[in-house]
Amino acid sequence: MSEPDFNQLSQDEQRAVAERLHKIAESGWKPFWCADPNCDGNPHWLTEEDADGTEVNVFVGADDIAGPNGEPLSGIIYEAPDGEWYVPERGVPDDGDEPVGRAVLNPKWAHNHARRDQRLPSWVKPWTLFIMSGRGSGKTRTGVEFVTLCARKGLDGAILGRRGTELVNTHVAELINNAHPEFVPIHYASKDILVWPNGATTYLFSAEKPENIRSVNLSYAWVDEAAFMDEIETAWMNLKLATRVKSPGNPIHMLITSTPTGSKWVQKMEDDDNVEVRRVSTYANRANLDPDWIEELEKEYEGTRMGRQELHGEVLRDVEGALWNDDLFNHLRLSDPVDFLNFVEGLDDRVVAVDPAGSKGKRSDETGIMAVGAHHFDDDGTPLPGSRFYTLGDATIKGSPAEWAEQTYRLARLVKATRIVAEKNFGGDMVKQVLLDYATIHPEKARNDDGDNMADMVKVVHAVQGKETRAEAVVGKYEQGRVTHVTSTTAFGDFSKLEREQVTWVPKNRGGRSPSPNRIDALVWAVKALETKVKHATSMASGAAVLRKLKSSPMGSVSGNGSIPMSRPAGPLGRKVVNWPNGGIKKKGRAA
Repeated sequence: MSEPDFNQLSQDEQRAVAERLHKIAESGWKPFWCADPNCDGNPHWLTEEDADGTEVNVFVGADDIAGPNGEPLSGIIYEAPDGEWYVPERGVPDDGDEPVGRAVLNPKWAHNHARRDQRLPSWVKPWTLFIMSGRGSGKTRTGVEFVTLCARKGLDGAILGRRGTELVNTHVAELINNAHPEFVPIHYASKDILVWPNGATTYLFSAEKPENIRSVNLSYAWVDEAAFMDEIETAWMNLKLATRVKSPGNPIHMLITSTPTGSKWVQKMEDDDNVEVRRVSTYANRANLDPDWIEELEKEYEGTRMGRQELHGEVLRDVEGALWNDDLFNHLRLSDPVDFLNFVEGLDDRVVAVDPAGSKGKRSDETGIMAVGAHHFDDDGTPLPGSRFYTLGDATIKGSPAEWAEQTYRLARLVKATRIVAEKNFGGDMVKQVLLDYATIHPEKARNDDGDNMADMVKVVHAVQGKETRAEAVVGKYEQGRVTHVTSTTAFGDFSKLEREQVTWVPKNRGGRSPSPNRIDALVWAVKALETKVKHATSMASGAAVLRKLKSSPMGSVSGNGSIPMSRPAGPLGRKVVNWPNGGIKKKGRAA
């Protein structure tokens, strides 16, 4: 059905429409979900067709204050030396960057709105969505819009909050504040309900009284800050039993939003295959947050255990008997691929280790594929008292030999590995042969950026200690603060699965029943290979220095072949790593 032409309406009808539009504009209401499923939530630039019929963005000068027809404008866009366009977060560009102009914005979407991580799953299917996010990430707004959408569809549902005062001061207030002026709910405090203009009802339940979640028939539910509810087990069970009414086109939908904790309930939900889990960082909502507030948060929490939970929405798990715990993890976050590349090139050595599964099937293990780099030397070539190790990538996969061989070479190319290692006692010869065969069949995929055949880098290593003993030695390096997990936006820069295995695996000598996960085995072998290499280089350098000293000594000659030239002590193989501020997070944002 086509929309009526405004000019065809009577004067009274035109007046009514104008008054309605004026009322909406005066209310400050703005739509949240745009039609583009891939929208990043930034304001939409206005486009027009050029002479060739191609859509192009509309720009005006940096000094203009409105578009050609009075449209709103973006902030002043600047161009960095690398060609990147950005709008300065505080309005001040980097020195030397030139202004490009201002983008003309689509008046309907000239505001920040729903990001991809704030969009709901497919409505036609039932779902439980758990958004685990940092503070200020926009999870409350997502919940508010979800409830409003359900109410517009005429559905009855519920909000479960931590306590009654929070329900009123946060949830009810935000629902009314963000409501369309023609669809504002009425709050009946004595009944703990919201009633919408179409008659839909939203019940308000407090987790302090989970027994009250009875005698209601619900079609949806929103649970906010579930990780901080003392009675969440009982409240969740009662809420699920009450959320049972589905109608054509409206199956059951349950939304959970919370900064996570390591509680048993949160871990159970995270491990439930029927629950979709999204992790959303505080930084995802940077465009809507005060820069000073973010800066204070970064100073206080970034790089700390609490920061991983409060800023990045990670679940911190500790298991009795496990070798690792969350307090042992140091993190460096590099969101810019260039920063990651510079970091990798600044390391003294880089290794990829492979721990094979041996088979492919539902019951088989994953093939552990881990990349680790190290700093062994100071700027002047002096060996450090203790090497520092950096996890660079996790390419672990459950797949065929050809699939994990491809993953191995991809990771080795990314981190500029100097060698690929595998344990002989547990399939090392097989790993080497698989990688050699793959390189023969797919030579272009087995070459690094310098054109070298990475199959020539494969080394088989021998185990002289048990897995638990080797792992304990690596844990000692974590305890000394000498291991850092370098998370990045690369294909292999997520270490959440590795860390989950580290804090949940209990060795058999500590009462555990499961063998060590392949990720951990590969990590241990990579660290061992890096450490063995530098020990060898240091011992050779020390021996050479002793011989030179003896040769120059007046005490007499040196036994052995004195004509063999002795090399100088090993020096650094790369640049010193830079200290990346704030985990490499940019302080300036791209233009939308």
